[in-house]
Formats: sequence, structure tokens, C-alpha cells
Amino acid sequence: MTKAALSNSRWTRGEHPFICAGDGISDRVSFTIKYPCTFADVIRAIAQERKLRVESLPREWESINIPALLYSEWHGPGLDEQGGGMLPVHGSASERVKILCGCFGNVEYKIVGRALRFRVIETRGALSLFDELAGRLTYEAPRGSNGRIADQDYLRIASELDRAGNRPIDYLEGTWHKRLAIWNQEHSRTAGGACNSFSSAYGITKLSLGVRRRLQCAEAKYKKAHRIT
Repeated sequence: MTKAALSNSRWTRGEHPFICAGDGISDRVSFTIKYPCTFADVIRAIAQERKLRVESLPREWESINIPALLYSEWHGPGLDEQGGGMLPVHGSASERVKILCGCFGNVEYKIVGRALRFRVIETRGALSLFDELAGRLTYEAPRGSNGRIADQDYLRIASELDRAGNRPIDYLEGTWHKRLAIWNQEHSRTAGGACNSFSSAYGITKLSLGVRRRLQCAEAKYKKAHRIT
């Protein structure tokens, strides 16, 4: 029988190895959940399988969808045309929780009795959830021989941010935020409508540079926070 990794009473951060407490309870889960789904949906499903209650789950996880890249890693390619499907969650419960926490880097969890408890580590200069996700995606994106990210990879990052529920109007800064606000005002009644996604913003000539600049800014913050040189 697999020992219980999800039984540790110490705080565990997603990116660090999880130390097994070994109480003899199986750590394995096996279920599917309809995709798209949020981080909170998956955590609650894992907790239900292990007969645990969830405490202090980060509020933002209620609205942030599991990224398609993570879906592909757990499921393999094959999203349907609407981007939907069934996400299989099989194997070690602790590994799945660790991966989900690791998507943000500032979330820890532990087991207290029959509760799966979370806490967000608030430190000076801590990244926002957006900068953590956008920065990581940009940092991990492939580069050409010139060191630049190709348009199709910027679009892939934009799609990931859209799936996670991020809107460019909330995150573009300075002049680019103003340009987007003006664009939305001018196009609110047109066929295309307002620009409410990073994918559509990247496809607009007047805004695409602003999206790239914001992603590059997020990458710089991510590298600084994680001490990547």
C-alpha cells in the first residue's frame, strides 16, 4: 500500500519535495472532472476522494481555470473544439496538490486532522497571481536563435491567460491600458465588440506590443522573485 504523503502536519510549499509522514493510508486518487475547471474544483475533488475538508483555500483559485498546458500534461492532447473535455486525476494526491500549488509558488498546504489547509505566503514584493502565471509561461516559452519569442508562442501564452480568467483591461499598464480603454469605448457597439481577452488584444496591431511588454514585465518580476539569473 502506498504511504500517505497527504498526511504531513508541516507546511509544504508546492515547489519543494513533499516529506511523507507514512501513516499507512493510501495516497492515491482516481477520478475525472469536467474541463474547463478551476483550481478550487480540482482541490475539492481531491479532498473529497481522501475524505478531507478544505480550509483557507486561496480565494483567487475559485475563478482561475486549470491551464491547458497542465490539462495536456495530465491527459494528453485532445481538447474538443470548444476547449472542453474530461480531466483525469489519477495517482498520488499529494503530487497533484503539490503541482497545483507550484503553479503559483507562494501557496503552502498541510494536513491538520482531517482538514487540508492552505495558506498564501505574503512577503514584501510578492508576485500577484497574474505575474506568477504570466511570468512563468513567458519564461518557459521557447526562444528562437535571436532570443525572441515567436508570435505563435505569445498567442499560446495569451490563450493560457484567457483560460485562467485574466482580462487585459485589468493588467495592461500605463499608455497601453489607456489605449485599450479607448479601443473598447470606440468598438463597444461594433461587430467585433470590446477587447476582453489577451488573445484578441494580441491580434490588434495597436495593442499587441502592449501585451508583449506586459508579459516581458511579468517575466522580469518572476525571475527576480525566484532568483533566476
